[in-house]
Amino acid sequence: MKALYLSLLAPVIVAAQAAAITIPGTLVGTCLEVDLNPVQVCESEGKEPPGTEWEQRRLSPFIICFTEESGNSFTTMHPANRTRIGTPLAAIQIPDICVSYSPFTNGESKGVVQLEHDDFFIQITLTFHKQDKNGMYYGSAEVEERAAGTTTYYRGARFYTRKIQEMDYPLTLPEDRTEEGLSEEAQSELQQILEALKQTSPQNATTTLYRKRLLMLLPLILERGDVNLTTPATKGNTALHYACALGHTELVRLLVQAGADTEARTDKGALPADCVSGSDSSIILSILQGQ
Repeated sequence: MKALYLSLLAPVIVAAQAAAITIPGTLVGTCLEVDLNPVQVCESEGKEPPGTEWEQRRLSPFIICFTEESGNSFTTMHPANRTRIGTPLAAIQIPDICVSYSPFTNGESKGVVQLEHDDFFIQITLTFHKQDKNGMYYGSAEVEERAAGTTTYYRGARFYTRKIQEMDYPLTLPEDRTEEGLSEEAQSELQQILEALKQTSPQNATTTLYRKRLLMLLPLILERGDVNLTTPATKGNTALHYACALGHTELVRLLVQAGADTEARTDKGALPADCVSGSDSSIILSILQGQ
């Protein structure tokens, strides 16, 4: 009986081993983005562990580029004096933030990124869930920030890695977007678009799905004032992703003007620009690029 049990268990063990994620020993050549929209936040005095009261907030992402020159550890300027990658060395001011990445060595599919500065210390713990065919990684993240005698904990964040782009900065720190909302004019325009969408007839199964998702997201946006919100059903797609996929120029323009994140990624890593379709594709891409 024991032998039979082991023979049945063996394929499960093999499958689990095959599914394990081999975490990267280096992030060199990639850009790490930690999505904090939304994220749960808890503050504690000193270095005390988090309590039971968590508040949901919306922040722009951490964006950290590990270039070939920087390696896993580098020193860079504070974003207030930031310079895009590729800027001549003579234009760079005195760097003041130390950044490092280290993989866990205890067998867990985790790694840690640390940011050290005179005024703060930030530790981002990455849990790797998936690696795609291009070698990019996706997963969840927890953040611990110590500053001014207080420790702030962030949970429920996601992260992904991607190729470094010419327009990237070496380091971008989060900005609070919690209080952002829609103006009365934007609410009125969005309500009109919503009513028009209810009257449209989708051309195929794909556009039917995109329309259905927008009819779910737009009322939530009107209610909460958050143009970047997602739900489990949308798998990381924002209203901007769906508007781009439908080629809905008017909605794309409204969402971007209202603060929609043009760099938001789906669970599979797609940007809104990757979803653009329709006869007005060039116009939509220009809107996404801020032109």
